[in-house]
Amino acid sequence: MWIKRVSGFAVPAMEHESELYYASEAGEKWKTADNNLYTGALQFASGAVGTLHLDGESIDEEQPALVIYGTEGILKPGDPNSFSGSVRLIPKNTPEMKIPFTHGYTGAPLYGPETPADYGQHRGVGAAEMAWSMICDRPHRASAELGLHTMELLCGLDKSSKEGAVYNMTTSLELPRALEPGHTDLILGGVRGGAEASLAK
Repeated sequence: MWIKRVSGFAVPAMEHESELYYASEAGEKWKTADNNLYTGALQFASGAVGTLHLDGESIDEEQPALVIYGTEGILKPGDPNSFSGSVRLIPKNTPEMKIPFTHGYTGAPLYGPETPADYGQHRGVGAAEMAWSMICDRPHRASAELGLHTMELLCGLDKSSKEGAVYNMTTSLELPRALEPGHTDLILGGVRGGAEASLAK
C-alpha cells in the first residue's frame, strides 16, 4: 500500500520570544528555518485516498490519531505515536466494538498499573521485529525502503506546497507478509507485553 501522488499546503513557522532560564529578560526572537505545519491529500497506488496533518507548533499537546474509513466499516487502531490504546471497529450499521489483540501486544501500561491505561509506550516492538527479521532472514517492516518512501512523501508535500501542483512519487515498496497471531503471554512480571515473542514466527 504505497503512495502514488501527494498534494499539500504548508504554513511558515511562527516567530517566538526566546526564554532564558535563570535570567530576568528575554533574549532574541527565533523561529525554525522552514515550514512547521503541513496538510496534504494522498493517493495510494490501490486507489484509496487519505489525508495527513502535521503541526509542530500546536497551542496544546498533540492529538495524534489514525482512522481508516472503509466501505464496510471504520477502523481506529489507537495512538500511532505512543503505540498504545485499544483497536476499535465500527462496522456498517453496527455499534462500535473493541477488537482483541492477537499478536502478543496487550496494550498494558509499560511502567506498571499506576500509569494511565492508554500510556503504553511500546515503541520497542518495531526494533524487536527488525532484530527477529534479521535472525530469521526475512524482510523487516522498518526497512530502508519504507524510510525512503516516507521521506519522499514529506519532501513531496513541501514541493507541492511551493509549486502549487500535485507531486508524483517516484518510490514504491512492498510490505512484508502479515505476522502470524499468537504469544499473548506477559513477560517480566507484567511490566512488558509479550509482543516480541510473536515476532519470532
